[in-house]
Amino acid sequence: MKLIAQIINDLIDSDKSLTSPILKTKVLASKLKNQELLFWVNNELSGYSNTDSLPKYRIVAAQLKGVYKNGYQVYNNAPLVASVLPSKLAEYMNKAKLNMSVESLESYLDADKSGVLEENLPAEICSMITKGYERMGNHFFEVISAYKEFPKTAIVQVLSEIRSKLLDLMLEIDDKYGNTDLDDLIIQKTKVNELIIQSMNNNIITGDANILNTGNDNKLSTKSIISKGKIDDLN
Repeated sequence: MKLIAQIINDLIDSDKSLTSPILKTKVLASKLKNQELLFWVNNELSGYSNTDSLPKYRIVAAQLKGVYKNGYQVYNNAPLVASVLPSKLAEYMNKAKLNMSVESLESYLDADKSGVLEENLPAEICSMITKGYERMGNHFFEVISAYKEFPKTAIVQVLSEIRSKLLDLMLEIDDKYGNTDLDDLIIQKTKVNELIIQSMNNNIITGDANILNTGNDNKLSTKSIISKGKIDDLN
């Protein structure tokens, strides 16, 4: 079976992992020497180390929550008001960037069908939220810990987007070049690569960075992606 057909068949079976068709796409990108496609599949396979190049489909709505004291009363896993923070940082608190690999995203779903995900926030954020509440007149408020929370269904949506976008790309190649051998695609790689880059610009790369030349009891924690420098940038 031709490589493009193999990838399409893998993608249309929603019970199959995305890892296999993405790995096959990596072979295609390598053979065509398409650095743009290779960059994307490597990020999806290994995770996005640079969140500035994170596609928009990997950014999901989140709720700011935490543990805080108000006087002598302690509140656990309670909502926090992000608007007490500077505007850019407040906006950032209402979003979660899912920069993990596809395999990691799938493993979260396989581990348990219920629960939520959390992105733990650093102590600097807790201090800033506390000071924000103090500015509003509540001098007995203290944030002990804080995190962003989002449902695991957000991961389902992200994986569905990746599957759909890659399928669209493969269908465009298949529509243009039919049941073509990989060797024949390599011979026509200039035109094939033009098609791939155009399709990626229109459909896949929707992040801010231009990287193309053209059960509530079951909580899984993601790594915090906020550093002190990034906090300062968001103020």
